[in-house]
Amino acid sequence: TFSDGTQDEFDLVVGADGIHSHIRTLLFGNEGFTYSGLRMWISMLPYGRADVFEPNDLFGEGEYVGLFPTRDGRLETMFLASVPKSKPDLPEQRIAYLKERFRDFTWVVPDILQSLQDPAKIFCEDVDQVSLDTWYHGRIVLLGDAAHAVSPTAAMGGAMALEDAHVLAEELRQVDAAHVERALAGYMVRRKSRIEEIRHTSDFLIWLVGIQHPAMAFVRNTVMHLLPSHFLLKDMEEILAIQA
Repeated sequence: TFSDGTQDEFDLVVGADGIHSHIRTLLFGNEGFTYSGLRMWISMLPYGRADVFEPNDLFGEGEYVGLFPTRDGRLETMFLASVPKSKPDLPEQRIAYLKERFRDFTWVVPDILQSLQDPAKIFCEDVDQVSLDTWYHGRIVLLGDAAHAVSPTAAMGGAMALEDAHVLAEELRQVDAAHVERALAGYMVRRKSRIEEIRHTSDFLIWLVGIQHPAMAFVRNTVMHLLPSHFLLKDMEEILAIQA
């Protein structure tokens, strides 16, 4: 039954409706939905500084700023901070909060904070995650963030949804309409270990960003300065090399 009241019958329903999936809620309620402890704010700003020509990761104590320049001269800025779930984000206080929370950051961050003018143009979202034992029930299946959302720290959510769709399509091609559930079981078997690897990387990055103790933050910063970039990227390179 659709929202306009019309009805139809299908061999399969696919829920690809994101982390706040209505289909997942109908199937499993709030099972597997958790808050990571981080909140993010994202803004896109016109920016022309020559010293921001590649992605940059800046770490604080329980805070992180990611800078991602685009080819058209804009700068995507992601602010991440450890925030209690009970503390609301109030749009009218959003810019003042960001300026206060990230006041200790230097380099280009103070300029970025000063350039923030309209809180409505700053996307804010709690960093939630989804982890389910099964992604289907009967002839209804979930894919992408609806099934297994990880934090955006790994920047792999969209890619995992596309891989899911590809594998699900391959499995469905091997069965007829009477054996759809066999295809769904095969889809999960092929995808589970891949998603767990992504989740492991994502959880590590959440931990890395969320370090609040000054001494631990100092150790993290020192180690990251000393480690060669190829070592830091090792896990991500392995993830990108794996074929679904």
